Amino acid sequence: VADVTDEDSVQSAVAAATGLTGRLDGLFACAGGSTGVGPLATSDVETIRSTMELNYIGTFLCIKHGGTQMARQGGGGSIIGCSSHAGSDPFRCLGAYGAAKAGLDHLCRIAADEMGEFGVRVNSIQPGIVGTELMTPITGGGKLLDDYMPLIPLGRIGDPNDIAEMVRFLVGPESAWLTGQNIAVDGGQNLRRGADYGEMLREFGVDPMAPILGDTEG
Repeated sequence: VADVTDEDSVQSAVAAATGLTGRLDGLFACAGGSTGVGPLATSDVETIRSTMELNYIGTFLCIKHGGTQMARQGGGGSIIGCSSHAGSDPFRCLGAYGAAKAGLDHLCRIAADEMGEFGVRVNSIQPGIVGTELMTPITGGGKLLDDYMPLIPLGRIGDPNDIAEMVRFLVGPESAWLTGQNIAVDGGQNLRRGADYGEMLREFGVDPMAPILGDTEG
């Protein structure tokens, strides 16, 4: 277990993973998330910073230390960053998370170019809404899920195995000539628009945009 926002912790995790065989052949940087839902104009700086730290800096540290290990062991290896559809299309009221994931996608492309000479591949995946425990408040039903479902051409929420199979492909030899790609695994939602996370607040009778104007009475 590692805190991906702490460089020493990431270094230790890479060393532990390498210790058994002397090699690190695959790394999936999948830690991520966001604690803030609401428009950017009402977001506090600490929420923005913590979201960037977890999603962007955490992936950067995994690429830095995992990629260095892969290069020094004689080359080869695959790194996968876990992005989101929110990194490529606007998701209302999820701005910090989306911006962090957009940065993550570009980070992976730069790393793929820089690490290619060592035979190290770097890609990112952009999962859509997946039926995990973390996502239960959304997948369990409500206004936000109602907003999501018409946006998914394949008509269903993703299964964790949908994501796992793509990661396995990107780690394996079948993708040996694939690097620098941001791959959507979202049932086709990238063909449409991002979801409106303001619906989570409207579920409780809160207008997410009202605080921007403040108290206009009196």
